[in-house]
Amino acid sequence: LSATNNQSASDVTEQAGIQSIRYTQDTFEPPQFMKPKTMTYAEIGSLTHFVMQHLAFEQYQGEAIDSWVASEISRLVSEEYLTKEEAALIKVETLVWFLQDPYGQQLFKHHQTLQREQAFSYLLPAKWLFKAQLNEETMPQLADDQLLVHGIIDTFYETDDGLVILDYKTDRYRQYGNVSRSEQIELIADKYKFQLSLYAQALSQAKAKPVRDVCVVLLDFNVVYRYDELYTF
Repeated sequence: LSATNNQSASDVTEQAGIQSIRYTQDTFEPPQFMKPKTMTYAEIGSLTHFVMQHLAFEQYQGEAIDSWVASEISRLVSEEYLTKEEAALIKVETLVWFLQDPYGQQLFKHHQTLQREQAFSYLLPAKWLFKAQLNEETMPQLADDQLLVHGIIDTFYETDDGLVILDYKTDRYRQYGNVSRSEQIELIADKYKFQLSLYAQALSQAKAKPVRDVCVVLLDFNVVYRYDELYTF
C-alpha cells in the first residue's frame, strides 16, 4: 500500500527474511560470484505466491490437482517464468492444499471472472488513517483532508451474489512456546485487516457490487482465514 496527499507521497513495503551461517573448513572461501545463492524463506514464499498468480485455471481439464500443479510449474519453467532451480524450491504441497480447499476450487469454477494483481486507487479520509495517533484537538484539522491510497488486490472473482477477494500471505509459522498456532493466525489476520478492508471497499465501489467474502490465505499455515467483519470508511 502507498498513500499520497496533495504534497507528499510515501511507499510502505514489507520485507522479511532469515539469515543463515555457512560453516566451512576451507582456508580460503571462493569469490562471492562463485558461491551458490541460498534463497531466503521470504524469497521461497514469493515463488509460491508467483505461481498462484500464473496458474492457467481456464486450461484445467479435471485431472488430479497434484499432477496439474506439477504440469503448470513445468509450463512456467519452459516459458522461462521460472528457472529449474526456482521450481525445485516451490512448496507444491501448499499449492495442492489450497486448490483442494473450497475457496481454491472456486478459482476453477469462476475462472472466467477471475482477476489477479488488480491495481486500484482509493480516496480515504485522512482522519481514518491517523485516528489512532491523533488527539481530539487535532482530529478536526483533518476533517476535510483526503489521502489517495494505492494497492494491488491479489485475486478476486465474481459470483451471482457478490465479489470474493483472496489475498495470499507468506507470513511464517513459528513454533513459539508462548504463542499458539491459532493465536499467530489471529495476529496475522488482524495485521492485514485494515489493508483488506480498503481493498473490499474500493473494489465494491469500482464494480458497483457487494463484496461477499474477504479472505487471507496463509500459505505457511495451510489456512484460509475469512473475515467476519471489516472496517468501513
